[in-house]
Amino acid sequence: MKKAVIISSDSPLNWWRRYVGRVCEIVEEENEFGFIKIRLLVTDNTAIEAKQCELIGGIPRKHIRIIGR
Repeated sequence: MKKAVIISSDSPLNWWRRYVGRVCEIVEEENEFGFIKIRLLVTDNTAIEAKQCELIGGIPRKHIRIIGR
């Protein structure tokens, strides 16, 4: 899997704005709309016990930088 870093967010409404600077995995390459599907491991603190969960979503190519394979 390719690795990438989320480098920016241009709106406070973007779902990934909380995760700028985090490393993620690229699940699918860029689609016809310019989005890349990524997988991000986050800690879910909403439950009684904190646990790791996966976020999978699309992010525009301009907001990530590929760092390795």
